[in-house]
Amino acid sequence: MKNLIKFNAERLKKDKFFYVLILSVTLLSILSGFQDTVQGNISSGYEGFIKSYSDIFMSFFIAVYCGYFIGSDFSSKIIQRQISSGISRKDIVISKLIVLMIASFIIVNLYPIIVGIMGSLKYGFLPIKDYNNILEIVRIIIISNLCFMSLTSIYSLLGFATQSIGETIGISLAIPVVISMLQGIIPIEFIKKSITFFPLSQIKNVIINKNFIDGTL
Repeated sequence: MKNLIKFNAERLKKDKFFYVLILSVTLLSILSGFQDTVQGNISSGYEGFIKSYSDIFMSFFIAVYCGYFIGSDFSSKIIQRQISSGISRKDIVISKLIVLMIASFIIVNLYPIIVGIMGSLKYGFLPIKDYNNILEIVRIIIISNLCFMSLTSIYSLLGFATQSIGETIGISLAIPVVISMLQGIIPIEFIKKSITFFPLSQIKNVIINKNFIDGTL
């Protein structure tokens, strides 16, 4: 298991596609932060940083990378060779999931940090007022990351199920659209409420204290 994690981590470090995604996230984050500050959607770097954690935008990048990372291993027969050499499927799945969660953690937290910096350059960050605010920030960061880690697990499962880069990415990208449609057209209240427990729905509701976002606490 330890060697598998090292192998996948080394692959992540050398993966040019991962760095392309990071560059894309960086550029889009700068654009988003610039747009928010110009249009007055945020009033401080603090607000931009916190609000960004409830944005499902990053889930698309996670879906793409999970599909690529796992699908390319099937295409190049790496996983098949590992199984043939006696490595258990469980170890293969867990090792890849751990490394993909690290990649997701980087992607998810890069976006709020850049948006927060963009807001701070124009408005300042807004000083933390008390320990409750600090605890609330920590809560939002932890819960958001847990939700995105859950999505990473789902996308990874799809990758192993389809064994295809295209199918995994396609299905993963379709999930948010399908969930949004189902919530709008399904008349059964129980099913609609059940959908809200899906990680994507939870991400939208991470920030529960609007006064906290506005810095009025």
